[in-house]
Amino acid sequence: MDSNLLVTAMIDNHIYKLPSEAKYYFQSPTGVWYWLDSKPYKMVQEKSNGKVVDWTPQKKPIQIKTLDGFDRVLVTETPPEEDGWLNTLQTVHLQAV
Repeated sequence: MDSNLLVTAMIDNHIYKLPSEAKYYFQSPTGVWYWLDSKPYKMVQEKSNGKVVDWTPQKKPIQIKTLDGFDRVLVTETPPEEDGWLNTLQTVHLQAV
């Protein structure tokens, strides 16, 4: 990837820097945001009558630094509609540095 490009995610009107290998970002049912370098797939659980329960297991959490300097994962409220988190899959944004 071009070293003059910054890979970012726009979540709740905030811009978050992602690793250069990130291609997609998305929210889990628990509200945690993740990124991946390939398109994630939806996990279906047989016990849940074929209901989609989460994304790809190898997802990586989006890390943010708090005002106190601590590293935390990015967590926001999930969309209000049932399974609204499934609609959060997006491609990353590239910005010139």
